[in-house]
Amino acid sequence: MGTGVVFDRVLPVKYALSGPKWCAVVGSALTGAFAGNYFFKNYIMRRNPPNPPRDPNERPPERHPHAPEEE
Repeated sequence: MGTGVVFDRVLPVKYALSGPKWCAVVGSALTGAFAGNYFFKNYIMRRNPPNPPRDPNERPPERHPHAPEEE
């Protein structure tokens, strides 16, 4: 009946990477992603303007603008 071997014709994996090659590919991908993010944030994206100074004499509103209407 059977030979007792489950996979008698195992083929070698065609596109497998060894450990050091896999680490190099993943490491270079992560380095490129972080470097691209740093470059974009520091050299391409514009900076937000600073907040305007607050008026110390400004009074709070009588009623909160999001408060429900009283009936």
